Amino acid sequence: MSSLLAVLALAFMGEVASAVSLTSTGATLELNQIPYYIPSFSVGELPFSLPSSNFANASGFVPITVVDSSVQFSQLVSNFSSTDDVFNPGFLQVVYSPDCSTVDGSSLNQSMPVTCVSGNSPISVPQGPYFWGLTTQTLHQAYRLYPDFAGAFTETLIRMPTGDYATLSAAIDGSASLTVGVPSRLYYTPTAQQPLAGVRIGVKDIYDVAGVRTSDGNRAYYNLYPPRSVSAVAIQRLEAAGAIIVGKQKSSQFANGEEATADWVDYHSPFNPRGDG
Repeated sequence: MSSLLAVLALAFMGEVASAVSLTSTGATLELNQIPYYIPSFSVGELPFSLPSSNFANASGFVPITVVDSSVQFSQLVSNFSSTDDVFNPGFLQVVYSPDCSTVDGSSLNQSMPVTCVSGNSPISVPQGPYFWGLTTQTLHQAYRLYPDFAGAFTETLIRMPTGDYATLSAAIDGSASLTVGVPSRLYYTPTAQQPLAGVRIGVKDIYDVAGVRTSDGNRAYYNLYPPRSVSAVAIQRLEAAGAIIVGKQKSSQFANGEEATADWVDYHSPFNPRGDG
């Protein structure tokens, strides 16, 4: 009898184990008191060895900066700081460069030392701030997190490697607000074909975005229909121009009405800090 119970118990445990689904949706952390999101997917592998273990890390990730430029290092860092809100000096504790002789940390006038590392792999990603996996040796883009102070968004999004989108799985302190994640501007270079490269855009939730649901300003409509498989033409054109879709924003119900809160009650109008309507 006891052996039969043991067999049944093992069979039950096997069924439970096979039914369990566990998926990473990324990680959040703070670097120099600035919140960041690290996607679960990487942009590639970057194999190298750190000279010691005395580097700030969290959740198995080390902040690093990738450089591949003949520009003077101090000037390059200055350019990063002046053009990008995602970059901060904490990413400079480790610098990955194909030529460490060009990386002079003493020229930065900062107390934190700069350790330059190089590897045999060619750099196939844009310059800028990243998070590097200590055990996986994978490189992940850095997303800075902001609160949706005005309450303008219905969902905040991140684009997946497949080209569609997912809801951003991150939250920081905020007064009844969602969290918006933005990638580094250094990952993008505007061109004649992509004049909006790196420009962050929120779109009204009346436009279909592949991978997520559309609410049209109506909660019941959002729950009734599945995630869209194809983005609206307007969204496709924004993407083709290089725009970064960071989320979907509130609209009056089915875009019918001037004032969301007055005409419909599913979603309140965004907060106006000026208080002038």
